[in-house]
Amino acid sequence: MGKSQSSLCKVGEKTLTGDANKKDKEIEVPSKSFIAFFIGGAADKKSYYGQGPTALVNYARLSFVYKMESLGFDKGDLRSKFTHHIGYDDAKGEEDVKSSILNKIEDKDNTYIYLIGHSLGAWNAAHLSSYLMDEGYKVEYLVTLDPVGEGILVGMFSDIYWGKPEPKYAEKNWINIRAEFTSGDLDVSDKVADFGEQWNIKSGPNINETLNIHHANADLMFGTVLSSGRSALDFISANISKKVKVKNIADKKCNDEEKPNIEF
Repeated sequence: MGKSQSSLCKVGEKTLTGDANKKDKEIEVPSKSFIAFFIGGAADKKSYYGQGPTALVNYARLSFVYKMESLGFDKGDLRSKFTHHIGYDDAKGEEDVKSSILNKIEDKDNTYIYLIGHSLGAWNAAHLSSYLMDEGYKVEYLVTLDPVGEGILVGMFSDIYWGKPEPKYAEKNWINIRAEFTSGDLDVSDKVADFGEQWNIKSGPNINETLNIHHANADLMFGTVLSSGRSALDFISANISKKVKVKNIADKKCNDEEKPNIEF
């Protein structure tokens, strides 16, 4: 994997052994970047036992793209480089993780990773967060949208991790949303989630809320304002805006005012 584009700035005048040795020195300052993986559940990215694909979590991805565009990030980069829609099975297994995730991260040391998973994809995303952190990657945020995977049968017939996840991520940056539709009859997606058994998370996330919503509505879970007054989408976009500069700002040349004088 290669390195991301960096900003080169000349830093002041350096006094080394007298005026004759004064010279400008170029210091490489790596620019920070981010990448967001939207990990779908069963039948999301590809067919699952004759059903789908539905691309449910991709609607959440598109709402994220539009939000980041409004903040000045490049539309082309957002669609091709900074965000990726993958299936739950792409987040498990050495070869799948390498081809679907690791190969898309250009600079391991300077890239913040955001994992947004739905249903089986949320279960695998939680497991994936632990793997990535152990390998030295920076999982900045984990969002689990009605995670499913505790059922024995769904574990036998789906490519998910065995055992309850033990996620790893930046401090206080895990949002979990559980879907419990109580305003009428359950739809097919709710019954599928019941069959797969929702992950009943008691502790861990700094935000852990239940919404009166169908299991299939990943985009609404992602964009609904929570009791904190912000949605998961709001939290992630604000976090990125603080950590990553818009491309045309990050890549601009340093001017004289930005050159500190440093004497050695």
